[in-house]
Amino acid sequence: MQKEAKARIKSNELLQNAGWRFFDGKNGKANIVLENNAKINTPLKSPLDKGENWG
Repeated sequence: MQKEAKARIKSNELLQNAGWRFFDGKNGKANIVLENNAKINTPLKSPLDKGENWG
């Protein structure tokens, strides 16, 4: 599990350094689309944050 977490952190770092933006922010508008018909407005506070409507 630790190797996977480190790999995800490294991947995220590489994407950010390459200029990929999932969300609109101070560095500009989002410049990638995860799914054409889905819009995520804000990032989750943590990977475990499911929100009220997820059950």
